[in-house]
Amino acid sequence: MKNVIIEEHEGVSLENISEEYRYIKDICIEGVEIKKKAVMEERFKLTKEVKVKGPLTSKIAEELVLRILAEARKPLTRKEIVKKASEMIDFTEKDLQRTKSGRPRWETYIRWVITRLGKRELAIRTERNQWIITEKGREFLKLFSS
Repeated sequence: MKNVIIEEHEGVSLENISEEYRYIKDICIEGVEIKKKAVMEERFKLTKEVKVKGPLTSKIAEELVLRILAEARKPLTRKEIVKKASEMIDFTEKDLQRTKSGRPRWETYIRWVITRLGKRELAIRTERNQWIITEKGREFLKLFSS
């Protein structure tokens, strides 16, 4: 942040001006953080009523899968993760297009993201096809919310 020089002005003490400046600075910083957090929360509310708006991108899919795993009370299979994700996405035409595998594009994104999260150690496979979020994954997820 830039250094600000504060001077007395027309009978107002330097102490009062400094205090006012700190208050305004704190409000501005806090306001930006609150607005940023509100925008993220609004976009990524994971309830059945509010859905993630498509088109689905890799970044959105990453956060979606991490949130699903973070909220799970037990390890989830790929199929369970895909099912939960399908309930949370407001699909666009592009999301519903079929890939060479015959699956919808959104499902392909979700399946690949699970694999990539495993390679990056943000999620791990506990047993055959059973996935959980790691502590590193939880920390990474906090970055999306901040």
